[in-house]
Amino acid sequence: MSESIMSTLPIYLSVLLGYILKKKKVLPENAAKTVAVVAFNIAVPFLIFNVLYGLKFTAENLHMVYFVLILIAAVLTIFYLYGKITKTNKKTIGSILGASMGFGIGSFAYPFILASFPNDVFQNVVLLDIVHFILMVTVGYLVVALHGDKSAVNLTLVKQKLLLNPIVIAIVVTLGINYLNVSVSQGILDASSFFSRSFAFLATFLLGLTLELPNFKKAQRLTSVFLIRFVGVLVVIVLLVKLLPFSSVETKAVYLAFLTPFAVLPVIFAEEQGTDTAIISQLALFSSLIYLFLYPLVIVLVQSM
Repeated sequence: MSESIMSTLPIYLSVLLGYILKKKKVLPENAAKTVAVVAFNIAVPFLIFNVLYGLKFTAENLHMVYFVLILIAAVLTIFYLYGKITKTNKKTIGSILGASMGFGIGSFAYPFILASFPNDVFQNVVLLDIVHFILMVTVGYLVVALHGDKSAVNLTLVKQKLLLNPIVIAIVVTLGINYLNVSVSQGILDASSFFSRSFAFLATFLLGLTLELPNFKKAQRLTSVFLIRFVGVLVVIVLLVKLLPFSSVETKAVYLAFLTPFAVLPVIFAEEQGTDTAIISQLALFSSLIYLFLYPLVIVLVQSM
């Protein structure tokens, strides 16, 4: 378990580096925007290709897809109502909605799961992560875009921007390659792997560049958002594992995948669309620190199932 915890250390070091460089004003003021552009237009599309290449969904795992769709819909509904009740401003609730869809499965949970569970559990976690990732980079991006500076526009322009989005293009191209069984050379695969590995650093470094330490009032909001998602996700999981035909292995995978911190990726969307990057950065860091202590307990409870 200590090795799993140590494997997440580079994440925090990268965040700390970005935060220190911002505070010391070593980088230009537009550094965050530049990093976001590189991550969004280069690293993420290559990461998508790496994750999706060769993937084929079958009828046997459709219930896993349904589960992720229902869970994400429930989370978005909960935080849409949260925004209405608390009268949160448009940009902030857009960022909270985008952040609520992002789960740090690959960036946080993978090392813990690999160290604690057999391969069949990990494979199911990866499947859930892929479905969640596709939704996050399409629906999540659209949700953030509709609440940003560039959404003053109208829905038609947002749709056009989404269709020209490099992330969406990467998804469509990769799924097309899979469907047509097109063989990709090893050189292209190696290049894709090389560029996709830059994502973890760029995303966490950007988190540090956009991080602002919260005051007491904002800390209260972070705590409430964290608890609302944690409780909401837990309730949805408990209900759906009873309603859908999950095996014991799939049930374990569901708990391990979605009782995880807020993801870093929505920070890139928020920076690109002009919504509240600070709250996403704070949620990602705040929840990751909590889960460093909470996730080992989740693992123990899931192992006992």
